[in-house]
Amino acid sequence: MAKPESRTLDEIVALYRLEPQLQDIYVEGNKDRSFIEWFLHVQGLRDVVVKDIGCVDVPAEMVLARKLEDNQRGRVITLAYFLEDSFGLALPSVSCIADGDFDHINSRNHNATLLLLTDYTSPELYFFNADSLTKLLKLALSSFPKTAQKVMEEIRPVLEDLFVVRMANASLGWGLQEVKFERSCRIVETGIEFDLGGYIARYLQANNQYGRKDEFVGAIRICKARLTGEPRIQIHGHDYVRLLAWYIRQHKGFKAVRDDVVERALFASAESSQLMSEKLFQALLKRFQVSER
Repeated sequence: MAKPESRTLDEIVALYRLEPQLQDIYVEGNKDRSFIEWFLHVQGLRDVVVKDIGCVDVPAEMVLARKLEDNQRGRVITLAYFLEDSFGLALPSVSCIADGDFDHINSRNHNATLLLLTDYTSPELYFFNADSLTKLLKLALSSFPKTAQKVMEEIRPVLEDLFVVRMANASLGWGLQEVKFERSCRIVETGIEFDLGGYIARYLQANNQYGRKDEFVGAIRICKARLTGEPRIQIHGHDYVRLLAWYIRQHKGFKAVRDDVVERALFASAESSQLMSEKLFQALLKRFQVSER
């Protein structure tokens, strides 16, 4: 159901026909909106407005017709296609930014000029690097006993295991609900020991699909074979935040660190100079700096 303040798709088209000077960006949620707003502010692009897709009523049937999930990401992508279909070559000054999700690893391309995908699975993965993590560990936490590189080495294998579980669920179209993976993790001398088999069993049992375990494990095997050498396209953003926060809490003196604090600290580690090397942000500058001039 549409929110009371949301506009219909026809109203959005009418808006851009009446006010073609508008410069808007649609994103999946408030966290993404704040992130893109900050980047635009640093770049001096003050006339570009970033909007949560929740302000637009994108019908579920339109999303599903494009073989997308009826969620925020699906609605952003559907809006991009709808605007292109509505305006043809005379496109409005609009961009729709969606998470890369599984599209990068599946080599799925969208034929939509107004659509931009994050360079990695989600915005959080712009901060899966030694510089960003060092900033978090040194400034937000201070005195953390391990280096950023060591932390990344120890959490990466678990994050990639969790990703292939998500990917298998998506490829099978089962729509399974998450279960807490932290129960299957424990810190050992070499890093994190993750009971993947036990996690899969709990995951399937919680979703009443344990009888199809062999089929699911087979799908995981296929998905795992598709992993590349680039961790940022095979790690889920929410898993990264949750596992990193859990990992930090396992160390003496950091028991009180919360997931939301880690998430905010990750985004606060952003450096515009670093983001300028990424395709998404280069595309935004090209689109909106030109139109502002």
